[in-house]
Amino acid sequence: VMIAGMGGVLGSVTIIIGLGAMLGRMIEHSGGAESLANYFSRKLGDKRTIAALTLAAFFLGIPVFFDVGFIILAPIIYGFAKVAKISPLKFGLPVAGIMLTVHVAVPPHPGPVAAAGLLHADIGWLTIIG
Repeated sequence: VMIAGMGGVLGSVTIIIGLGAMLGRMIEHSGGAESLANYFSRKLGDKRTIAALTLAAFFLGIPVFFDVGFIILAPIIYGFAKVAKISPLKFGLPVAGIMLTVHVAVPPHPGPVAAAGLLHADIGWLTIIG
C-alpha cells in the first residue's frame, strides 16, 4: 500500500522536478533572473530596488525550486546591495520570504502538487485558490 501510494505521488511530482531543474538551468545561463531584476528596478525606480528584486524573485520562484532560485539571485542581491550601500540582508530576507511562499503555496511546485495528489484535489482549483 505504501509503495503504491508513493509511486502514484512521485509519478506526478518527478516530471515537475525534472522540468523545473531544466528550466532553472536555462534561466541561469540565459541571464533571465538578472534581466527580471533590472526590468523591475527600472520600472519601480532606485528607491524601490528591494521591491523590484522581491517582485522578480516571485516570478522567478514559480518555475524553479527555492534553493535554485536563491542561488541564481544571490549574486544579483549582492550587486544591488553594494550599489545601494545597504546590507545584503535587507534584499535577501524579502527575496527568501517570497520564494519560500511561492515554493510552498503555488503549483507547479512539488509540495502543493503532492498534497493535491494525496488529497485528490484539483490542481486547477489549487492554483486559483492557493
